[in-house]
Amino acid sequence: NNTISNCWISTEKGTIWVFVVPIMIIMLINIIFLIMVLVVICRKHRINQTHPKNFKDNVTTVMSFLKSTILLLPLLGGTWIFGLLSINQYTLVFTWLFTILNSLQGLFIFICYVLRDKKVW
Repeated sequence: NNTISNCWISTEKGTIWVFVVPIMIIMLINIIFLIMVLVVICRKHRINQTHPKNFKDNVTTVMSFLKSTILLLPLLGGTWIFGLLSINQYTLVFTWLFTILNSLQGLFIFICYVLRDKKVW
């Protein structure tokens, strides 16, 4: 395989960490931002766990959290998880997932933030 002999990012030599460490730092920062956004949403909706009659409101709020998380993950580089998992030729599935999800990221953002936005239409 020519890629193994020509690629400077090697798992054998340890140079992979020059590439992986910055990605991990950026992902950690993005996770912190995601948590901050979810805290703001939580404060906005004020989940009330003490009153069982508000169960429906709590379910709605949790669904709102999940929706926000799913919509924010592509913006915060969630697809790079698959990029980090594709470190050698034995993890070809992760390489394909990473490539496909990254190539569809713009389309996903367009659908979620333009086509689904009622202000645009």
